[in-house]
Amino acid sequence: MRRYLLGIIAILLAFCLPTIAQAKAWRGIVPFKSTRADVERLLGLPGKHGRYQFDRERASIEYASAGPCHPVNGCLCFVSENTVTSIYVELEVEMRFSTLKIDMKKYKKYISPQNPALASYSNDEEGIIYTVEDDDVTAIEYLPTAKDCQDVMRRAKPAGVQSSRRKTRCVS
Repeated sequence: MRRYLLGIIAILLAFCLPTIAQAKAWRGIVPFKSTRADVERLLGLPGKHGRYQFDRERASIEYASAGPCHPVNGCLCFVSENTVTSIYVELEVEMRFSTLKIDMKKYKKYISPQNPALASYSNDEEGIIYTVEDDDVTAIEYLPTAKDCQDVMRRAKPAGVQSSRRKTRCVS
C-alpha cells in the first residue's frame, strides 16, 4: 500500500512541478550538448556540400569554431570548439504548421517583408524556429534553449575577459 501511495505522489509531483525547457533534439543531436564527434558517430561525414541528405529532409549543422568572438554573439562565444550550435533542417515532404501541437503564445511571429506568405515562428525558451510558407513548414532550426545559453554565460570567464571562440550567429 505504501508503495502504491508513493507512486501516486510521484506522478502528481511530475504533473505539478514546473517543467524546464530542454533543447529539442534532432536525430539524437542537441545544440550545446552534442559535438562534431557525436554527429559523425551518429550520421557519418556530411556530403560534398557539407550537408546531410535523407529521404525526407536535408540538414546543415553549425559548430563553434576557434578565433576571436564579437560580444554580439552572446553565449556562442563561450561554447567549446566543435560543439553543435545549431541544426538547420529543410523539409522535403509536406508538413502542415496548423497540425503541429504548439502553444502559439510562446512563439514570436516574423513575416517576411518580401513575401507576406512566408513567416518564421521562434521560441527562444525552447530553442526552435519554424519557417512556414502559407501553412507548409519548409524548415526547422534547432538552437540552444535560453537556459542553455544562460548556463554557458554563467560558467563563462569574468566580464572583460575575451573568449577565443568565434561565431557569426547570435543566440540569446
